[in-house]
Amino acid sequence: MATRAVILMLSIFGLVSGRSFLGTYQDADRAYITSLFGTDHGIINAGLETIRATLLPLFEALPQSEAGQLSPALMRYVVERYFSQRHGWTIKGFDPHATENSEASESQALGIMHRRGYLEAVLRKITSRQGFTLQDMVLLVAALETLIYDENLNSVQKAYHLNNISTFDMLSDRQSVDDLLTSYFMVEHIDGAALNMSLHKGDRADINRWYPHFPETKMFMDDVVGNDCFQQRHLANPFLEQQTCHSLDFAAVSRITRTIDEQFGPFSNHECHDMKLKLAEMDVHGTGRVKLADFYRGLASGGAWQFHESAENLKQLGALDDSSAWLGPQVLISNYIVGKHNCISSSEYYDVCCLNECDGIFQHLEMRIGAPRASAVEITRAIEEGITFSPLLSSSAPTEARNLSATLKTRLLEIASHHKDMIPLHGRLFAQWLHYAFPRECPYPHMPGTVSTAASGDSVTKDEVLQHIKSEAGRRAPSPEAGQSMWNPQEVLLTPSHASQNTGFSSLRQFMLIIMLALFCTMVLKEMGRLRLITKHSKTDVSFASYDI
Repeated sequence: MATRAVILMLSIFGLVSGRSFLGTYQDADRAYITSLFGTDHGIINAGLETIRATLLPLFEALPQSEAGQLSPALMRYVVERYFSQRHGWTIKGFDPHATENSEASESQALGIMHRRGYLEAVLRKITSRQGFTLQDMVLLVAALETLIYDENLNSVQKAYHLNNISTFDMLSDRQSVDDLLTSYFMVEHIDGAALNMSLHKGDRADINRWYPHFPETKMFMDDVVGNDCFQQRHLANPFLEQQTCHSLDFAAVSRITRTIDEQFGPFSNHECHDMKLKLAEMDVHGTGRVKLADFYRGLASGGAWQFHESAENLKQLGALDDSSAWLGPQVLISNYIVGKHNCISSSEYYDVCCLNECDGIFQHLEMRIGAPRASAVEITRAIEEGITFSPLLSSSAPTEARNLSATLKTRLLEIASHHKDMIPLHGRLFAQWLHYAFPRECPYPHMPGTVSTAASGDSVTKDEVLQHIKSEAGRRAPSPEAGQSMWNPQEVLLTPSHASQNTGFSSLRQFMLIIMLALFCTMVLKEMGRLRLITKHSKTDVSFASYDI
């Protein structure tokens, strides 16, 4: 049982060559890592190296303490960026909005493990260190990935149960595979999916009605199954005449569902791109804004069904520009797209939401500059020479080489002057500048406390739609100057001062270790539960905070 658990946990890592990153950990840390992930240091090191390669450019571009440590706010930012970049996941407790209240976000992050109270007390005795080094971040990400993939296996078992199939059984026909994977998708990604067998089968039969994008999702899952079959063909028995991609054991189903989870976020982002293109058609001057009256016209004519949020709801979400009485309220395209109301699916530990295209632009700058601060000349050169392709960027993003406007250059110099010629790449002012340089890709960064993720969710009424369309401002043509009055010269830095770092480091360091200890405890508990389930089935002015987008 323990061996099977270790194999399943180690399966998140791929074999790659390279120097031993594991060797950079102290003896005590290596012993702790071994207790979590097993004794095969080659496989462990390969997994840690893969994560490190992804994190390194971002880590080096973030402000660190003299000891090379990140603050709690930056730790959350790194986790959010990593999982968004790799899988299109927003980890609960680590999303960009979570940092508007650091205590609340830390509590939410801790809550993803449903830990028992005694774990925290135990870990207070284990660690007294402060700060988050690159090694800490790699280990934290590895632990989170393992926790999520372990939960993935739990959902696979639930899918077997809902289909009255034993995990010892071989799936030997196409329909059985389709039904099981659909059940898995419902359990893992659709909040509130019924776990009662009869209710579940009814929901599954009617899934196209209440999840309109399922036909595309079904094609995506079929492709994953086909690709897995192709990659595993060398393991097939050459002496058996009939072997199909739909003859799968529990290990194969678990491998396929893990791939589905890893790829579903980037795949489903086409829905977000389609939404962006529809809004961009109404943005005739490329300001990243759509007049609210135009936003609602599709509803009035019985067309577009997705743009139904009330003006008050849009304002709470940070997706409304009401800075100009003459132009009237306008919807901020990038803020609207990345809002939590557009999350595509939800699982226990993470949501699949629209990717923030601005992260792709930050990736480019972080790779080119490789430091937390840069001069206006360096930034101008990095952007004017063109943006490096990133999977986070849609085909409509302006990545080609270009000349920045005089207004953009002037404002960049103003930010440089504010910071004595060296601009923080992860400050609010630069994020605001990126919004004007890439208005449809980079969200406008609101001041802390002005945006709420707990928006009302109210839909606009027919009367409100007609009121906005018929209003004097609603009848005016869009302006190329839209949004200029939103420019705010106030800076907000993502990292706190050194004095305020110390109070947060200890508890968040404990949080990282809580995850790892929770993994160790839940591994045994879940394996016992799986064994019981298998047995059963076999029988039948400079503010130190974060800004809001």
